[in-house]
Amino acid sequence: MLKTKGHKIYQKRNWREFLDSEVNPRAEQFLESRGYDVLHQSVSNIQRALNPKHKWPEMNLLVHPNSTSIMTIKKEEFPDFLDFSMDWFKENEYYEDCALIVNIRKKYY
Repeated sequence: MLKTKGHKIYQKRNWREFLDSEVNPRAEQFLESRGYDVLHQSVSNIQRALNPKHKWPEMNLLVHPNSTSIMTIKKEEFPDFLDFSMDWFKENEYYEDCALIVNIRKKYY
């Protein structure tokens, strides 16, 4: 659990609970409304996390201001998340984001 300055407590939840419709049936609806913003921001943060200067063990994101949970992506899950994001970006024709993922994979994997 994480606390912020305002002392609100947030639970960490695996990214699949927010985005994978096989884990959460409401994920598809969530992706329709907030998919681009959440995936784009997460991929950009993974790129930063992989930079040797940072050495982040995980990436966390508050995906909705009314949520009491934070989406967590552990470093060992970055490749799976990038694959998931690539599929979503391809399906929704966000090719610049696909190119970003290709560049991240070339540089770090």
